This record gives sequence, C-alpha cells and structure tokens, in this order.
Amino acid sequence: MKVAVVTYPSSMPGGVSLASDVELVRASILYADQIELISPGAVMLASVLQMGAGDDAHLLEVMASLDDDTLRTLGGDLPDNWRELLPVLTTMMKTPVLDAFGMAGTREELVQGFEAVHDQLRDIAERMLTESGAADLLPGFEAGIVTLSPSGFSEESSNSDDAVERWVDLLRKLLHDRTTRLLFDDRVGDLVRAMVDEGDVMPNALTMKHAGEAAVGSGLVARLPAFPQVPLNELLDLRRDLSDPLTRYRAAVSRLAGELTARSFDPEAVAEIDDLA
Repeated sequence: MKVAVVTYPSSMPGGVSLASDVELVRASILYADQIELISPGAVMLASVLQMGAGDDAHLLEVMASLDDDTLRTLGGDLPDNWRELLPVLTTMMKTPVLDAFGMAGTREELVQGFEAVHDQLRDIAERMLTESGAADLLPGFEAGIVTLSPSGFSEESSNSDDAVERWVDLLRKLLHDRTTRLLFDDRVGDLVRAMVDEGDVMPNALTMKHAGEAAVGSGLVARLPAFPQVPLNELLDLRRDLSDPLTRYRAAVSRLAGELTARSFDPEAVAEIDDLA
C-alpha cells in the first residue's frame, strides 16, 4: 500500500519548515508500505543540502545561478570579474596555470572566496537540516520506506512559477490515481477543495475513497496518547513488530472510513475522525 503525502511549502524565521511533512509521514509510517513525500519545501531544502555536500564542480554551477549580493551574504569575497573567469575556474583551482602569467594572486583570491562560500553553504545546510525538522525524516529515507518526489521541479527550469504550475498539474493527476492513497496537509486540502468545488478537477471516486482511508488510518495513529513523543526510528521498529496486526488494522480502517460523511480534505473530516478515535 502506497501513501502519497502532499504538502504546501511552509516557512519559519530563518528558512523552510517541514513540520507538516514530518507530522504526516510519522502518522503514516504504521499504516503504509511505502510513503512518497510530494513536498516542494522538502525539494527546495534538499537542493540546499546537496549544495553543501556537493563537489566543487556542482557548487560552481550553483554559484553561477546566484546574484553577487547573495554570494556576499554567504561569505564569499570573490573578485569583481570572477564570472568572466568561471569557465576555467575549476582548472585554475587545481593547477597553478595562472602562476606562469604572474597571476598567482588572482588564483589565490578566487580559491579563498570559493572556499568561503562552500564552507558557509555547509553551515547553512546543517542548520536548515536541524531547524526545518528534516533530520526527523532521515530514518524513513534510510530505511527505503519514504521517498522524495521531484514535486514539479526540474533541472531544465528553475523558474518558480513553472514549478508551481507543474506541482498543481501533478496534484490533478494524483486525484485520478486509483493506486495511491492521498494524504494532504491543511493548505493542500484547502486547495484541493477549491479545485473540486470550482469544477477544475473531477477526482476519481475510488481515489477519494482511498484518501478517506488514508486520513482515517494515519489519523487514528496520530491520536494515540504516546504517539507525539515517539521518534521515527522507534516507529520503524514498532512497524516491524506490528506487521501481522497491520492487515487487520487496514481492514478496520476501510470499514471506519466508510462511515465518514465528509471528504478527506473537508475541515469536518477532522471532527469525524476525532469521534472515531
């Protein structure tokens, strides 16, 4: 059984917040076989983490996409004409080619500025990993149970408007996917409700039935008294211990979901699941 957790980008002072992502993934971990995280916020954060962990060639590509003010904020002290030298910067950093032309100082200046940016990006990545909540998801990724969808982003285009449009298109396709159980955060639920009520999309009936089951299956787990304090790695251990009762739980969830009168993305569904709990 596959559950797709779909979340809307959320921010906090200092960066991206994955609080909703973590909450929904943790609630699904005892119910689903596989969880696909469809989260623009997580994808954006992952790109920052890759910058900090990437090699020199990858970082050069990232630096070329940033404006000079952003680079100065990151701590880089590069010469004014560094972009003109970008095509040969990697070679210059590895070999003393400029020394033969009496430009050793320029090479050293480039290398120092480059290393300062790289160090700062590593620090930012480590801080964002912790503060965003992303570190709480790592056991799920490492276990192969949680995967991250590109969520509409592509290497061909970094335009944010294009990415949002592709993400909405992906959401429309998911609403017709009968093989995946959809689980939305509040903001995506509001968007889906508006899309459906305005006739922008006509969800598949079985998709909606499965979404109700996902809401009940994860919602009942999240309402267990001890659940909020249990870290994800312990939930993964518990998941293995509960493999036999899981089949019975899913059958019960399917029956209980049939009692819902509200759609899974309607605010009233929360109260109905509270009653079931």
